[in-house]
Amino acid sequence: MEFVTSAFVKDGKLTVRNRRQLLDAVARWKDCEAIVTVEKAHATRSMAQNDYYHAVVVARIAAYWKRNVKETHEILKATFLPHEKAQRGENGALMSGYVIGGSTTKLNKLEFIEYLEAIVMHFAERGLVIPDPDPDWRAHAEAEREKELTDVAS
Repeated sequence: MEFVTSAFVKDGKLTVRNRRQLLDAVARWKDCEAIVTVEKAHATRSMAQNDYYHAVVVARIAAYWKRNVKETHEILKATFLPHEKAQRGENGALMSGYVIGGSTTKLNKLEFIEYLEAIVMHFAERGLVIPDPDPDWRAHAEAEREKELTDVAS
């Protein structure tokens, strides 16, 4: 079994989001060894996008495929990360139509939205409906990006 969530560090203290769900998931495990990995987030996407991706998109597809979330995330990256960036050597390498060694953390907010939309559309065509967290999220991200560009130009 696996449980993936995000966290934040403030004043050297780690606070885990979805702590109750994490504790509930672990309480159902039999006595066993566990692996804990904590890595600094470098994503340019928002935490809301990250949470939606892992908690909704990856989790639903993992359940649909009957795979764990880590495998599912790896398959989604290989299949849906932008091939153009891999061809330019900016995010993984393109091999036989798959992006190998790519990372979602190298996507900006709009690229991440396009990545999510490609996944959601692909699975919708196959009968798996993945709910949208906010129907206007693309417009919000584009407006935020425009503001950033305006601020830099000023």
